Amino acid sequence: MEQVKVSLKDKAVLRNDLYNTLEEALVDLGMTVEPGAEGMIVHLDNGLFAEVAVTIKNEEKFDIEVARQKYADKVQRAADRAAKSAEVAAKKAEKAAEKLAKEAAKAVTPEA
Repeated sequence: MEQVKVSLKDKAVLRNDLYNTLEEALVDLGMTVEPGAEGMIVHLDNGLFAEVAVTIKNEEKFDIEVARQKYADKVQRAADRAAKSAEVAAKKAEKAAEKLAKEAAKAVTPEA
């Protein structure tokens, strides 16, 4: 693939175009958007905000495969954490059910 050199000015124009496109789309969705020091600030519900920043990278300084792998690793770690949390929750539920069963058995069994 032919590498394209993009000037700082061209990157700034492209970045600005992307911000404008994002802003229009978000406003169309009924969101409030304003400029921020690092890009744009999006007002979300319940007092939450999202800060959006666009970075333009040259192909020779950015390896898309490395970026994809980093993302895949991040998704896998999140899945692993979710599985571990589900496992812990299942164990807690099992223990709680055992405890209730013991308490129910005590309530049914007359004391000597």
